[in-house]
Amino acid sequence: MLCACAAGAGVGASADKSIPVDPITGKPDLSAVVISNNSRHAGDLIPGKAIMEITCFKGQPIVQFDFGVKIGTNADTSLGYRFDEKPGHEIAPHILRGNRTALIDKTKDVAQFISEARTSRVLVLRLDSRGRGRTTTEFQLGNGGKVIDTIVAMCPLR
Repeated sequence: MLCACAAGAGVGASADKSIPVDPITGKPDLSAVVISNNSRHAGDLIPGKAIMEITCFKGQPIVQFDFGVKIGTNADTSLGYRFDEKPGHEIAPHILRGNRTALIDKTKDVAQFISEARTSRVLVLRLDSRGRGRTTTEFQLGNGGKVIDTIVAMCPLR
């Protein structure tokens, strides 16, 4: 289930004390996080953990997926996803150093993802890598539209 999490918990808070703030900029610091314990990677017999986070980075919303295994590189990895029974999308993710984190950070791709996530209950994600194989996971979003709307209100798409 999608929940709001305080990225800077304990460091600072807004005037109403309900929304954490960045200790440097004083701006709201909020993320939406979902954890899946049903991530499958090529060759693994036991499902692993995957984390999806929608957050603000340098004034722009991003979607981040973290895995316990290496998932590929920028040069050889594609990301496919679909919400509920809606048609799927294929994009080129940004893979971070360490090869365990995939980002959706292009404005057009983030906008498409967020617009569908707002009204969806399930996200099915697939990463394909020539060097690392296929990784799939399913995230249960529940009714996360309000959480996503709060983040986008604090960190609008540009």
